Amino acid sequence: MSSRKPMSSIRSASSSTTTLSASSFSVPRAKWLELIEKERGISPKQYADDILWPMLSLRALARGAGEPTEAELRAAFEKQYGPAVKARIIVSHTRAEAESLRTRALAPSITSVVKVRHLVVAGTSNWGAWGVVAELSRLAGRPLLHSAEDERRMVEACVAAGAVDGITRQRAATVDGLPLAAHVGMLELLRLFIPPGPTGGPTP
Repeated sequence: MSSRKPMSSIRSASSSTTTLSASSFSVPRAKWLELIEKERGISPKQYADDILWPMLSLRALARGAGEPTEAELRAAFEKQYGPAVKARIIVSHTRAEAESLRTRALAPSITSVVKVRHLVVAGTSNWGAWGVVAELSRLAGRPLLHSAEDERRMVEACVAAGAVDGITRQRAATVDGLPLAAHVGMLELLRLFIPPGPTGGPTP
């Protein structure tokens, strides 16, 4: 059964619609079809199938739709012009690095509710602790912060024992999703601000 058969009323209107379109430009129907085919390369059959039928079908469907409600208008407005989500594309060299960045981006934020006298803000908890030790070293007049080589050995020993990164959950020599080189670099930077001398040990 043809899909157009239930729409016989639309079939009878196609001829008048073509005449209406032609009369809009004061052109006879036959001349209009000839002009469409010559100027646009659209045959009369193609014009009827691809242009008139969809237009008439939409008119028939819309005829019984009625006026949109206030809620429908508001929902459509919100969908078109409401709040939007901005996204940023970050390109990385490797899949592992991309997964690490994605994990860090999706990780829940950590917010402390503990009141303190002195707030230490740092990219990672290790860096904050090292900053405190660096300041204690300055006050004590001697270095209390461990060396970069000590840091490498400790992280590698933890990995060998089965420890995983707290952010990536991977068994690798990274801390908080950052490579070991980043942590060693921060450690060495802090050591520049403390007095020289042997590291750690009892107070002389």
